[in-house]
Amino acid sequence: MRATSLFTLVVLGALASGCSGARPPGEPLLNIGATPLFITTDGQAATLTMTATAPDGSPGSGTVSLDAIAGQIAGGGTVTLGGDGVALTKYQCYLASDPGCAARSVRIIATWTTGAQHAQATVNLTLVSPDGGR
Repeated sequence: MRATSLFTLVVLGALASGCSGARPPGEPLLNIGATPLFITTDGQAATLTMTATAPDGSPGSGTVSLDAIAGQIAGGGTVTLGGDGVALTKYQCYLASDPGCAARSVRIIATWTTGAQHAQATVNLTLVSPDGGR
């Protein structure tokens, strides 16, 4: 396998997993993941998991705001971090009521503010027709 192909696979794997990279010292860190990464546009749910780490390395606190151009995020797009710095919510896309769900993918952006600092992370979900595109 050529080095450029391997690099591409590593980058795509990091994007698919919602990896936001390493945290520079003194900066907050936010990660987001989704299970599954492929959902049907008839309302199949993906579970979104956000994990926040404060600048001092302790679990994050407060709320995370979520945004997507199509579909619905449970709770209106705001989730509260637990004592462990983790929050869970659901994402669904209904093609019958949201034409944006006709896209082949959707990017979900998570933003967490702690004090005067912000951390952001993204995850991409693949949207598929429930009939397999037929």
